[in-house]
Amino acid sequence: PSPIPGFIIAGMLAAVISTLNAVFNSMATVYLKEIHLRYLNPGMTEIDQVKVSRIATVAIGLIACGLGLLITCSAERLAQSVVEASTIFNAFEVVIVPAFIFAVLSRRASTLLVWVTAGLLWGLQLGMITWYFLSTATIRDWQPGMAMGWAGPQEWCFSLPLILIGLLVLGLWIYLRKRGKRFTTPVLVLGTSLVGYGLALIIWAIFSNIYCRETARAVSFQWLGLPTFICYTLIGIIWLTFGKVQPKEKYAGLTLFDKSDIIADESKN
Repeated sequence: PSPIPGFIIAGMLAAVISTLNAVFNSMATVYLKEIHLRYLNPGMTEIDQVKVSRIATVAIGLIACGLGLLITCSAERLAQSVVEASTIFNAFEVVIVPAFIFAVLSRRASTLLVWVTAGLLWGLQLGMITWYFLSTATIRDWQPGMAMGWAGPQEWCFSLPLILIGLLVLGLWIYLRKRGKRFTTPVLVLGTSLVGYGLALIIWAIFSNIYCRETARAVSFQWLGLPTFICYTLIGIIWLTFGKVQPKEKYAGLTLFDKSDIIADESKN
């Protein structure tokens, strides 16, 4: 019957709208509590907080709309499906899973670990996406006998300056942190992002010089998340093995081990 498809579409839209509503509100709350109140205006009243959260919700919605248009344009430009393009852009969410895993599994997890991991993974993922876009755009118009360009072997010269600049920025972050300056987290994220982007360019250079000497090749979107997975796994193993145990008030009730301690204490009472 003709009304059935309309009901199905209406149900799907209702589910999407309700989900986005919760996501926008939660992201606006995170911005308000973790950024605006902490760094910009700590003495806000509750009325002002509501106003800021409303503005943040609208801004996040506009960003989401812009990202959707960007995904659609990218899919058309690269002759890819929207699913592939959205998978590429969703790769920037790679930091969410390790952040929760680190916090739940270890008492050594800290805010510093999350920000270092976030900056490094974002930079690494952005570099991999750059590789994907440039090589895919080149391979579309490439013919045998033509210069391979971005789909051929790449030089190392682009990666080393970025890594060096990133290390200098990290040195500046260490200096500012020792001096007790505020707003050092953006400096940390910038430095680690530059290092991560440089590492992605190194990966690009290695694989392009191995597999693209004879013919032009484009990297598949399915491999874009592998370097970030390996990276956050190594960071997690090293940091959670040798890192400093955090004060109990920072992980109380959050880790699996602390949860068992709380259960044991309640059973005694």
